[in-house]
Amino acid sequence: MSLKSGVWTALITPFRSDGKLDKVAFRRLIESQIKAGVSGIVPCGTTGETPTLSESEKKYLIQESISATKGTNTQVIAGTGTNATQSTVEFSKWAKDCGVNGLLVVVPYYNRPSRAGLIQHFKMVSESVDCEIMLYNVPSRTGTNLDPSIVLELSNLRNINAIKDASGGLAACVEISREKRENFQIFSGDDSLFLPMLSVGAAGVVSVASNVYPKEMNEIWELWSSGATADAKNKFLLMSELFERLFIESNPSPVKFIAAKKFGFEATLRLPLVEVSSDSKKILETLMDKMD
Repeated sequence: MSLKSGVWTALITPFRSDGKLDKVAFRRLIESQIKAGVSGIVPCGTTGETPTLSESEKKYLIQESISATKGTNTQVIAGTGTNATQSTVEFSKWAKDCGVNGLLVVVPYYNRPSRAGLIQHFKMVSESVDCEIMLYNVPSRTGTNLDPSIVLELSNLRNINAIKDASGGLAACVEISREKRENFQIFSGDDSLFLPMLSVGAAGVVSVASNVYPKEMNEIWELWSSGATADAKNKFLLMSELFERLFIESNPSPVKFIAAKKFGFEATLRLPLVEVSSDSKKILETLMDKMD
């Protein structure tokens, strides 16, 4: 099954005040996504604070995502990428066997591989796992940019069929759109570029904002895909301040603060991340009053 176009939510990982997984809140979060009609959910990505999760916690979140979406139209992509190729392969095989619709595989972080190393990394994952793969380019986090020419080369592999591009601009999307094969999908990795990237060929967004405003994010997609582009633009502009404020401090601190206010979740993060400052809380509360 190919990955659905539209809005995918990069799920936060709710924690209780004692630092343990809030399993009840996580299930409620997924149920809100299904109700809003998002195309899919992505557990264990950057927004899910994956570097702080144990292996057993990651496996729980992925299995719970699959269980909660069973029998619905909402797909699941599991974040399985690490900065070690063999561990990425092993975790990806496990997730595929669990029944995910796809894998989100990030550019290896910290070790900053060369072009040849990047190609070999993703090629090995592709050859080892019979599952849809979405590349994840986020150079602000990994220290390495997945150049469009590398993306286009990797797209020739049998199951690398999408990219989440969080490179911070439109240039890569434009270049990939111009040269890509027809069924290769581009997803914006930045909410603030959701609509601009749709206009140059993207198939959707992997969103932080849809954790807390899934219905509104899905409305932008539905308006755009139905041809009501002017209405989609107006909806996007109404939400544009939110997209900016969600990164007033390191993600996911701001979106967890909003989730706590909207859903009654704890705003707990795991060190080295901490809750947003009192000044940021005032800004976010003012924004929520305007939106709600």
